[in-house]
Amino acid sequence: SHIADTIHQSFGERLAPLEAMQNVINDERMGKKNKKGFYDYSRKNKGFVNTLKSKFVQKDEKQVDESIYKVLGVSNVGSLDLANEEISDRCLLQMVNEAAYCLDEGILRSARDGDIGAIFGLGFPPFLGGPFRYADSLGIDILVQKLKKLEEKHGLRFKPAPILEKLAKSGKTFY
Repeated sequence: SHIADTIHQSFGERLAPLEAMQNVINDERMGKKNKKGFYDYSRKNKGFVNTLKSKFVQKDEKQVDESIYKVLGVSNVGSLDLANEEISDRCLLQMVNEAAYCLDEGILRSARDGDIGAIFGLGFPPFLGGPFRYADSLGIDILVQKLKKLEEKHGLRFKPAPILEKLAKSGKTFY
């Protein structure tokens, strides 16, 4: 909660905490720390059979704690129909957009520094080359279109960074 509040104070409404996440915090869902979170931590595999089984199975699949949906304000979970592309866009494009804001605001010296930092410091998928290489490979104009659609649907957190809109208009790229 403290981190989300600090980010919100620093960056304004673009990075306002989601109400649903505040509900998770208020419900004291700290994950493994207090065995209450998105997953059901009450089912612990114990005993010889499960120990033996775990040697041959990569990992036990985590079971979702169904009560999280009420906390998040989500109903009809089975009917949610999000395409894989939309899920990945919502995760990836916000990170690319924030990297563009960082470059535009002088927080980053170069797109190259941003790509290296994102891969080695933030866990950005290396096969995508970093947020700026990814933006160039996707096409800045396509990136801006996708961000605008997400902004219409999900709000300011997806508003394209000014540098992206400039590059899209000029047809230029980061590299």
